[in-house]
Amino acid sequence: QNRPDFTRSILNISLGYLWKGSKTQRFAVYPFEVNSVYVNPSPAFQAKLDSLNDPRLLYSYDTHLIPSGRFTWVFNNQEIRKNGNFFFVRGNLEFAGLILTGLAKPLNLKTDAEGNYKVFDIKYSQYIKPDIDMSYHQLLDPNNSLVYRIAAGIGIPVFTSRALPFEKSFFAGGANSLRAWSARTLGPGAYKKLVNIEQSGDIKIEANFEYRSFLLHLLESAQLEGAAFVDAGNIWTRNDDPARPGSQFEFQHMIKEMGLGAGVGLRFNFSFFILRLDAAVKLRDPSLDLAKRWVYPNQKFVIGDITPNLAIGYPF
Repeated sequence: QNRPDFTRSILNISLGYLWKGSKTQRFAVYPFEVNSVYVNPSPAFQAKLDSLNDPRLLYSYDTHLIPSGRFTWVFNNQEIRKNGNFFFVRGNLEFAGLILTGLAKPLNLKTDAEGNYKVFDIKYSQYIKPDIDMSYHQLLDPNNSLVYRIAAGIGIPVFTSRALPFEKSFFAGGANSLRAWSARTLGPGAYKKLVNIEQSGDIKIEANFEYRSFLLHLLESAQLEGAAFVDAGNIWTRNDDPARPGSQFEFQHMIKEMGLGAGVGLRFNFSFFILRLDAAVKLRDPSLDLAKRWVYPNQKFVIGDITPNLAIGYPF
């Protein structure tokens, strides 16, 4: 990953077993998975990170290992209800560094100045991360359908880790999230961005509603579909982050800090793949002052308010 500010190289090695439990359920177990993340920031970007004095950002752009395991359960009854309504549910439980930390003393693992355990002289991540993604597909007739979706997750650093690694954090905004925001630019919470750096969080809650409709046949094996949608949600940090005021999750403020966007889209369905174009605008922006978070009573609409998204496949 070559960026103006840094170069990031990621090597993933995993060993797992996947099986189909029934017509509606699939399982995956990955007892062994290692991500090696090497980051080389530019001198100017490193100086910016140092000046912000944000442990989360410093950790996000530092070389590290992620020794983890993962269990995934998928429920999908579309196969047995091909012409009717169906549910899709995917649940994940991921854990990193727990076994290695438990063996730290027998393995004589060293620690750095901040107390982080190191293996092969590289610090490694330690966390527990459950998340779930659920959707209900309601078929109105052969040409029209409604899709309801909710997704949530939380990442909990444990032992000596102070933050989730960047690659395993939660993000909001983009073609498969809240489409009124560019990828990774929403949140966390009510934080007003002071620097143009991708924003990550420990907690994520999203809800989406989408109406899908067949429009016309383009070619013998292709058709054009339309969509109208509403997206809501945000990400948050579990603890107070002095570098990002307003980012911490507080239940009583959750609804007030939800981003809300709406838009329309086109899907070019070629049967073997789907090319998707969505355009959305922000309706409620949690980064604005509380009295001004509803966007259009407080400003005029301009073309620049539209956020386009180009992607492959349905968003969910």
